[in-house]
Parts: sequence; structure tokens; C-alpha cells
Amino acid sequence: MSNYTLGINASGYISSACILKDGKILAAAAEERFTRIKRDQSFPHEAIKYCLKEADISFSDLDVVSSGWNPAYYMSKPGRSIWQTFRDRGLFLHYIVNELGSADYSDSISTVDQQLTFDNTSVKVEYIDHHLAHSAYSFYFSGFESSLVVVLDGFGDVYTGGVYQFSNNSHQELSKATFPHSIGMVYSTFTQFLGFSPNHDEWRVMALAALGDSSKYKQQIKDLIKVGSNSYNDFVELDLSYFDFINFSTVEYYSKKFETLFGVSRKPNEPLTQQHYDIASGLQAAVEERVLELLNYIDNKYSDEKNLCLSGGFFMNSALNGKIYANTNFNDPHIGPCPDDTGISVGTAFVSASKINAIQKQKYFENYFGSKFSNEEIKHDLDISKIHYEEIPNYLQDAAKFLANGKIIGWFQGRSELGQRALGNRSILASPTFSWMKDEINKFVKFREEFRPFAPSILDEYKEDFFEIPSDTEVYFMEKVVKFKDSVIEKVPAVVHNDGTGRIHTVSEKSNKIFYNLLKEFHILTDIPILLNTSFNTNNVPIVDSPRDALSVFYNCGLDVMYLNNIRILK
Repeated sequence: MSNYTLGINASGYISSACILKDGKILAAAAEERFTRIKRDQSFPHEAIKYCLKEADISFSDLDVVSSGWNPAYYMSKPGRSIWQTFRDRGLFLHYIVNELGSADYSDSISTVDQQLTFDNTSVKVEYIDHHLAHSAYSFYFSGFESSLVVVLDGFGDVYTGGVYQFSNNSHQELSKATFPHSIGMVYSTFTQFLGFSPNHDEWRVMALAALGDSSKYKQQIKDLIKVGSNSYNDFVELDLSYFDFINFSTVEYYSKKFETLFGVSRKPNEPLTQQHYDIASGLQAAVEERVLELLNYIDNKYSDEKNLCLSGGFFMNSALNGKIYANTNFNDPHIGPCPDDTGISVGTAFVSASKINAIQKQKYFENYFGSKFSNEEIKHDLDISKIHYEEIPNYLQDAAKFLANGKIIGWFQGRSELGQRALGNRSILASPTFSWMKDEINKFVKFREEFRPFAPSILDEYKEDFFEIPSDTEVYFMEKVVKFKDSVIEKVPAVVHNDGTGRIHTVSEKSNKIFYNLLKEFHILTDIPILLNTSFNTNNVPIVDSPRDALSVFYNCGLDVMYLNNIRILK
């Protein structure tokens, strides 16, 4: 008899759900894809419905529901005062939820017994430590027999990072950092200081970093962060006199002392200046150096293990990720497609399934666990809307011709991706050879800032011709930024960032056969094995999930052509 495990993330920045059958992923999706609310944090009702439908089971058929944080944690710590909880904005929500949802004040959080009711059916909830869920997500995606796993994020439960040792279906916690000592919150503080939304716009700051001079502020920022063995814990320690995110009475994450180092903060609508670029660049360089120091410290302490997995929202920082292999003694680290809270639903399901040895050991080369639509379903929506379309038998060659001629296409194929990165199934695609293409897409398609770069998707067998990257490196999830070779930069200007880098996405036949073959057709026409790839959405709108979502984006931005499977729509 099969075992079904439902994992949910209902407390992080992006709610999601995942269902495993005998330890293998059947379906996974973020709530935002169905509600069309960017980074939807509400309970994942629609995502759960989708997962159950894909598994062809009802809620009552589930063996367990697992959640990626424990809402009863603070009631199990009766010594903590109300004032202490209120003062810490990161724990406030936990306190409220605990008051409303738990009547069990057991000293052991593992004994908390709660039921989740869905569709008038109740199933026992198993609570999984937030960072353990992060680490399990990365490890069980990697295919490794054993690995160290390092987690870094803003905060989760009361922790901000940790080190785990995984081997098959067992794990051991080796080290943890406790809030408020958080490298992730350092980055969020500077994100807010630079006029963006903390815990949301950090990638904007990462993009800005390429425009600045890191030397002007790098050392000042490094001085705020200690890593390794320190007076606070065996992980990371901040100089908290510069930070105010622990103070619930203010909205600013930075203190007055912080402003003595970096000046007056930027208001959200104010122009960006060179000073802002320099601060962003110094921040990126400082956290890169400190995290690399931390990883080398961990390597020296646990030197018997050379496999490394990375997880937590901080490792959405692809610029950092691209430097780890060359600057540590670890093997090429594994970073899954959703190291942020989106992946918590998958990780927590893996942890629960591993307890009964139900994990099917495998390496995942793809991340397509969302909705899929047949041609009949697509044509039904198009006919209702009275939209003219054609079914194109040789649609790959057809699309490649449009791309080679400078057209921008919406590409909707197969199952949707889980997470924030489009990997060739819900993508906007264009030729990288036109120097004006980046500005065109930012301004008229994505409606976002001109400094934002686009990812190069490349045929895996050609990556060494274009990038400074080892031949055995696979980057299937856009998780690493690497340098272009100087000799090719002029060939693909639309996907080269200001510092000569690109957030590489290698595509093989095993990772995505349709997208791989499209790249091959484009390569035949242009001698370029790369396409500009960005998510199929506009600014502050979730990536499209359904044909109706795709139609809405297509007719409200500067796309020229759209392919829904092999169905072509022209403007």
C-alpha cells in the first residue's frame, strides 16, 4: 500500500504545498500561482487541492501532513515574557498563532498534537523544524549518499542558520545560529536602507552591486559580521548596535549608529546614485567573503565530508553561489531550485517520509511539478475568448525563426516550475544577440528597472565555450552566476550583466527535452546556443500557471508571439 505525505509551508514568505507518493514528488506548487497574488503568504488551500488532484486521492487518504515550522514552540518556553516576544518582530507571529492554536504546553515540542482540517476531514499535523526542512529539501534533491548541509536565511522558528550532516535517511544537527544573529537580516537591512522592501527585493540589490565600487564600503560592512567560533555561537555573530530589526516599536531595520556609517537612507521613489551602487557592491562583496570564510570554517571543522548542499533564502544569492566552488575545498555544491521558503513544503515532506524509509533515492534534474494543460483544454479557453490561433506541427523550428528575427515570445510548455525561476516551461524568451533587447524587455515587457539582468539559457554541451566554468558543472536551476569569457561577450550582449557575468542555466535533453530542442534549432539558425530567458510574468505578478494567465500577460505587455504547447498566437 502506498504512503502519501503532504508537506505544507503556511508560515513563510511564500506558501506552498507538496505531495509525495512513497517518497517521490508527485506534485508541488506555490499558492501564488493559483491566487495570482505575488508571494502569497496565506494558507495554501489551492495548492493543496492541486496536489491532491494530481495524486488522485482525497485528504483522508493522507498518511501525514507535515508543516515547516512549529507554532507551539513559544508556549513550550513559559519563561519567555510577553515583552520579550513583542520586542522581537521575528517571533511575534509565532506567539499569536501559538496562543490561538495550541492548548498543549508540553516541555517537548515533538509531543504537540494538533489536527489540520481540510474539506471537513482532519489529519494529524507533524511539525518539522524550519531549517531541517530547508536542509532536507536540498539534500534529497541532490542525489548524494551523504553530505553536509548549510542553511542560511533571515530567520525561521528562532534560528537563522545551521549545519547538518545527512546520510541516506538519517540526519544530525551539528550547529545552529540563533536570532537575531543573521547574515540574511544584514542583507535585508541594506535592502531597506537602499529604498527597497526587505525580505522581498534583495535580488534588486544584488543586481545593483554590479554597478558599484565594492572597495568603498566592503570593510565597514565586514566589520559588522563575525563568522566561525565567536563569543555568541559557533556560527555567526553581528554587531547589534548597528541594527534595529529586533525592535518591534520601529519599522526601520537599521539603527541611528548604522546611519553614521552609511549616511541617509534612500526613499523608495528617489533616484539611485553612485553612492547607492557602491553600498550595494560593498554589501555583496562583504557577505560573499564572510560566507566563504564560514564555509571554510565548517570544512575545517567537519573535514571528513566534501559533499555540500546549500539551502535557505540567502542562497537565492546566485552571485555568491557562483564563487563557492572555486573558493572552498568542497566539491561542486548542490543548490536546489527553491532554496527559499517555497521549498519548505518539499523539505518537510521529505523529513516525514524519511522517518519510515520512504524516500526514493534519486537526483532531480528538473523542477516541473506544477500544472499541465492539454491542447484541448487550451483551445477551449481560446475559443471562448474568440482568439485566433494555429496549431504548428514544426513549432520548435517556427519559434526559433521568430527568435532569430528579434521577436520576443511567451513560451508555455508542459508542467509549470516550482519557485521563482522559470526554467523553460513558463518563460519569456528572446535572442541574446541584439544589444537593445535587454532594455526592450525590461521597459516594455517586464515593466521593471533598467539595471535588472536576464539569464542565459545555454545548451549544456557548449557551456565551456561561453563561460568560465568546469566541464562537470551542471547548473540546471539558474542557481549560480559565473563569468562569461571575454571573447564571447560581444556575441550575446543582452544576457551579459555589467560585470561580465550571467546567471547561467544549462539545459540538457534529460533536464528539459523540449526546451533543449528549441535551443538546438536556434543554434542551427544563428550559431548561438543561448537564449535570453526570464520568467513569464510582468513586474510584481506571479509567473503564469494557466493558459488564461498567459493570455492576460500576452495581451498586456510587449510580447510578439506566444506558444501554448504547439499552439501559436500572434498579435
